[in-house]
Amino acid sequence: MKAFIDKSLNFLYKNARLTVIVLFSSLLIFGMCFVNSYGVNYDVVSEDYILMTNLKTMASEITPSFAEKVHTFRNLPDIRQYKERDHGKAAFYPMGILKLTLSPSASTYSSLYRTYTFLINFGGIIFIYLTAKLLTNRRLYGLIAIALFCLSPRLFADCYYNDKDMVFSTFVIATAYFAFKFILEEKNRYKNAVFLGIFTAFACNTRVVGLFLPFLALIFYIIVLLKEGKYKDYKVYLPAITAVLVFFAVFIIITPATWSGLFEYFKYNLSNSADFTRWNGTVYYLNKFYTAQTQSLPWHYLPVMIIVTTPPLILLFILSGISVLIYTLVKKNFTKRTLLLTVLLASSILPLIFAIVSGSRVYNGWRHFYFIYPSLVICAAYGIRFFVENKNELIKKISQVVVCAAVIIGIIQSCFIIPHGYAYYAFASKSFEGDYWNISSTECIVELLEGKDGQISITYSDKHSAAGLENAVLYLPSEMRERITVCGSIDGADYVFVNPTYYAIADYCDELFVNVSNMEQCAAVRHGKNELTAIYAVNKE
Repeated sequence: MKAFIDKSLNFLYKNARLTVIVLFSSLLIFGMCFVNSYGVNYDVVSEDYILMTNLKTMASEITPSFAEKVHTFRNLPDIRQYKERDHGKAAFYPMGILKLTLSPSASTYSSLYRTYTFLINFGGIIFIYLTAKLLTNRRLYGLIAIALFCLSPRLFADCYYNDKDMVFSTFVIATAYFAFKFILEEKNRYKNAVFLGIFTAFACNTRVVGLFLPFLALIFYIIVLLKEGKYKDYKVYLPAITAVLVFFAVFIIITPATWSGLFEYFKYNLSNSADFTRWNGTVYYLNKFYTAQTQSLPWHYLPVMIIVTTPPLILLFILSGISVLIYTLVKKNFTKRTLLLTVLLASSILPLIFAIVSGSRVYNGWRHFYFIYPSLVICAAYGIRFFVENKNELIKKISQVVVCAAVIIGIIQSCFIIPHGYAYYAFASKSFEGDYWNISSTECIVELLEGKDGQISITYSDKHSAAGLENAVLYLPSEMRERITVCGSIDGADYVFVNPTYYAIADYCDELFVNVSNMEQCAAVRHGKNELTAIYAVNKE
């Protein structure tokens, strides 16, 4: 047995590049199998609206006559005056153009949109591997980093439908990769500068905080020049200037909201990034309700949400990785790559600390900070390397066993969680929100349709459950959609759709439309002990 294992490992090491390609191909195929297992997210309609508003403004400036003929553009505002101008959609322009030119059915477009979103975020997984490999100088730890990411249920699930936070995370880690390549590889500096500028532009288009990591990397680059005594040679600054020029050129082209004034755009963006006051909803956290207009969330909201939604062993690896990095810096036993890992971690931790200290308005868990997770798993891989390559044989063997156990447990867990990873909690799940994205709405409605014949009339218990119902019905295949009539009230309705999280919030805020406490449940989607969405039969007596 030992001889077989040794031969297998020897083969993998000799064919490392082929092994990586096979693993990524397998992951892609595996991921694509679940594209249609997820429903549409809460913001699907508003996101599509923002996308089309951006395209309308671009078309109106470039080809006004064409823009006037496009029916979809009618009654849409100019993105430069729209309140969502701080929310870029450049990554999804191809999907908008596809919708305008081919006019696919709603269900087909929804499936294509999720596929496209997953492919973008799969690119982010590739960049996690590349960045970890670059900073640890080993393929193995790049693979460990993506394993930790993919075995994190929340993050992997969001790869399919989260076209904001996860896509931003993808651009941030891509920016980090090219920024670090720019610093480490002198011979390819201009090429890396161009890619750095492009990905920074897309990151900044999605969220203005995308500028933070390149800013830190630029400071690091200048410090390196000072230390190496090259700062007097003006030629060393040309690649950095190239990156800046490419960034501004690409950013302005893909961001029509800047076309009426770059300064005003950044001013608006920064004010909203510091405190997103446009959201005035209610959050259920640690068995309490917090309404944004009257009561701020406690300072520990973000740290606690990160802890309870991260698998314990992965959390342990992350904490050990940070500890190892700090130990290395204190001992001054570091390399340029170690310092770059510190820059990557700082670019993640500092915005998080700022949000905690400043009391910035956050909600829906920590999804607005998903962009920090790639740096955390890369740091974890760095820590794992310290232990599995330790000179102490006992520490080395224990570490190898723990890592292998974590991967095996994670794979088994994933088999049971998919496609409900968006509702994953490591513990105390009933103390927090369930399906705030309304992802399970589609699954719940399909379950009802499969158990009933003929036409169905259905209403909702509250305004947020209404969004889940209406969005799900809108993007159902036509043969299912035609069987459903969505009613604005319980009058004439046979069923009531409920998202328990929003039902509880509506009950607390005295905004409940329909009370289902005395109704019989006829369909439900559950994850563990938690009920994510449900449908109740209306009492006709």
